Amino acid sequence: MDTGATRAVTGARSLQSPTFSGDGRTVIASTSDEFGQDLVRVNVGTAAAQRVETPGFAEEHPVVSPSGDAVAVVRTPVVPAPGTYFRPTEDPHVVVLDLRGNLLQDLGQVHLEVDRLAWSSDGSTVAVAGDDFVPSEPGSDVGSADPAIWSFSVTGAGPVRLSSTAGFAGAGLAFRPTFPNPPTIERRTRGRR
Repeated sequence: MDTGATRAVTGARSLQSPTFSGDGRTVIASTSDEFGQDLVRVNVGTAAAQRVETPGFAEEHPVVSPSGDAVAVVRTPVVPAPGTYFRPTEDPHVVVLDLRGNLLQDLGQVHLEVDRLAWSSDGSTVAVAGDDFVPSEPGSDVGSADPAIWSFSVTGAGPVRLSSTAGFAGAGLAFRPTFPNPPTIERRTRGRR
């Protein structure tokens, strides 16, 4: 039974980008360590973590679909390399996986340093925000990182650039208390001093 008590997650470390499954019983997150960059499923009731291994791929930025049965991630094909955790072999793609890590759909290649993904409320689109490298001159590896937002349709229509001047602001995590009868928190305005 979920009590709302805090406890340590066992079986994983360094979890990033946590997102709840549709039923709220599982948290999906990404982890990066000497074993690779994979998704981790954390059982909310027991705080036990299970790594979702996908050899040959690195996944990051998971976000669960509105229906709760799929997760969008940025997936990059990789190979182990001496002195590093992995070496990319191709550009990253935005993909949709089931909650066990099986590929459901490849939405296309992403040409950004991705910061965050977000689903549309109807589940028809995944938005991707990040930085687009713009070289100061052709062929240069010096330049600027311009914020950009792209839309990837799950119908296979291909990615569409929504903005080349804006990104997502820091998003908070929405949650529902797991204990019965949560206290009401009274909001007050703060007066000037």
